[in-house]
Amino acid sequence: MLRCKHILALLVFISTPGIVDAQDIENLAGGSPDSFLIGGLSEERTWLQEHGAVVRVFATNDYVGVVSGGIDRKGGIVGNFNSTVELDTDKLGLWEGGKALVYGVGVYGADPTKFVGDYQYTDNIEGIDQYILYQAWYSQTFIEDTLDVLMGVHDFNTDFAISEFALPLINSSFWLPVTISQRATPTFPTTGLGVRIKVQPTASSSIQYGIYDGHAGSPNRPLAWDIRLRRGDGAFHIGEVGYTPEGVTTGLKKVAVGAWYNSGNLVDNKGNPRSGNYGTYLLGDYQFTAEEVDSTQGLGFFLQLGQADAKRNQISRYFGTGFSCKGLIPDRNDDTAWLGLNIARNSSDFRAANQGRERSERVVEVGYRASLTPYLAISPDLQYVINPFMNPSTDNALVVMVRSEIEL
Repeated sequence: MLRCKHILALLVFISTPGIVDAQDIENLAGGSPDSFLIGGLSEERTWLQEHGAVVRVFATNDYVGVVSGGIDRKGGIVGNFNSTVELDTDKLGLWEGGKALVYGVGVYGADPTKFVGDYQYTDNIEGIDQYILYQAWYSQTFIEDTLDVLMGVHDFNTDFAISEFALPLINSSFWLPVTISQRATPTFPTTGLGVRIKVQPTASSSIQYGIYDGHAGSPNRPLAWDIRLRRGDGAFHIGEVGYTPEGVTTGLKKVAVGAWYNSGNLVDNKGNPRSGNYGTYLLGDYQFTAEEVDSTQGLGFFLQLGQADAKRNQISRYFGTGFSCKGLIPDRNDDTAWLGLNIARNSSDFRAANQGRERSERVVEVGYRASLTPYLAISPDLQYVINPFMNPSTDNALVVMVRSEIEL
């Protein structure tokens, strides 16, 4: 049962500003007064957008509580406060094809991993308490938009290893397979300098490559923003080939295969120093049904597979799959429901060096995002973590979450 302090924290949570997911950055920009909590500034927002600047302020607050199992039956609030400025050089009257983004994020609140005891983070906005410059980049398109070059401080996961139908889910591995994220990479909340090049040979195909600081940011110094390139950091390389059929409402929506390599130094499963780390991934999206009026409504399926070198990494295999459905309930066209399963599997080398560990951690997630107004959404979410951190002494954890999203 939920304890009284869980209920009290939940009441406090609902009364505070909540969030909008990062992937919705362009959805509300320049909307009507009803699209924002502070609707009185709609004229100013529209004027800025028409002149090439989109300014957004939005927040995410999650209540996370362990109902049973885990390390401790506790609850707390995890939050992100986001502010972005996006510039379009064409609308600014400068030149065509240029875009820039400056993105600051404040991370605050509880550390659910400490009381859930899991390996894969149950909450994808969890991080060290800090306010950081999360992204600051410029991109330029060439050759009739078939070539796009981006440079600056960039979260590679906004371009690579993305499954559209997995994005509504809250467990972090559905956003980025744990085979990639288990060691420091330039993604939320610790990003770094990089260059990303994307080529579209046809309207349905894409090839992209990115190279980033191999030891991005300063994860152990919460108030520091570190983009220095040190000799021992190495470089994080990632490449992906994708196919997204054009004009398709149902059927295959996307398939992508990628590989990554980090040239930096690390310690392997047996405690030996090594240089270089690598892995691969495969993902796909398939839409079973779609509404005639709005093709974004319907039932979608996703599949994620990840692999990492078994000698250098604890997790050598990852499997993720599930469904998300927009408009499941009649007259609730903007709501989304989801169901997901992921499995993070220990490598044989890690298990040999760590006797007694379970073979894998598994997570089942079910949730629903209710869009209450154009600027406010509430998402109840339930996750069941089996073999948290592959530790046999930790009971399976039932985690209840409620996410709020608000656009200011």
